[in-house]
Amino acid sequence: MVAQIIGNYLIERGIVTRGQMLVLHKERQKVRAKLGLIAISEGYMSPDEVKDIYNEIENDGTLTDRAFADIAIERAYLTEGQIRMLSHKQSDNYLCFVQALEKQNIMDIEALNEILNDFPLINNEFQLDDLKSDDVNRIIPLFLPREAKDYVNAACCAMRFLNHKVDTNIYPVKAYLTDKFTAANGVFQFARGEKEYAYAVVARNQEMATLATCYMRERYDGLDEEILDIVSEVVNKISSSYASELSQDDVLVDLIPPYPYMALKEVKAKEILVLELIVKYETVYLLICMSSAIEIH
Repeated sequence: MVAQIIGNYLIERGIVTRGQMLVLHKERQKVRAKLGLIAISEGYMSPDEVKDIYNEIENDGTLTDRAFADIAIERAYLTEGQIRMLSHKQSDNYLCFVQALEKQNIMDIEALNEILNDFPLINNEFQLDDLKSDDVNRIIPLFLPREAKDYVNAACCAMRFLNHKVDTNIYPVKAYLTDKFTAANGVFQFARGEKEYAYAVVARNQEMATLATCYMRERYDGLDEEILDIVSEVVNKISSSYASELSQDDVLVDLIPPYPYMALKEVKAKEILVLELIVKYETVYLLICMSSAIEIH
């Protein structure tokens, strides 16, 4: 998720194009972060120290992590224990994205860190670490308004399911609270019992087909009852996942069968969290309400 969020920000800033981002995402899946890059990220070495070592091993024709490690240890920049720790981070999604940026000669880690200082959701170093973690439980709260703290667990639960079972590249771009929302089609599901809530996935055009394609790994176009049935399954599993989490605290709920619709409708409630999500460059909306008192007209 972190690569998609930062990549979208770089596109908005005009630093990269969508075409370049497609190349970067493909590259990210193939590369492992170099030890030197991780050493800079962890603050063990300066960029100049890392560059000096890479220049030396490049002249020797031995551009390997082992060669880098041997020289770094010899010069007392790193210990064997630190090398082992750095090695465990070579598959880190954020660092692999940075490595792809460097490999494509777009920017290095210093330049990216400078740009991320202006990232609108980040106010301090701890929040920047949350973003880089690629952990849903740490990233989603960055997007939610401060007054939406009651929605954090439900939103994180939904995003975990979407990333694990629908598409790893789904990411949020915006979140806000409102008392009404209008969409052309969607699926609602209500939970009643000791705790009441509702989840919905809605769209303003035919973006549900993209969501169905990602979930089923089969191409769908347009919008019909089959696609809404697939999205209903997604919403049901999101609702069930949250119900399971609640049951661990002995809170029991009953799920009402999903309610799909294919006509323009306005949803009203005392408070609705809207999480705007990008799925394959298209926008769908995850709605969460901590009450079943919702009007759909």
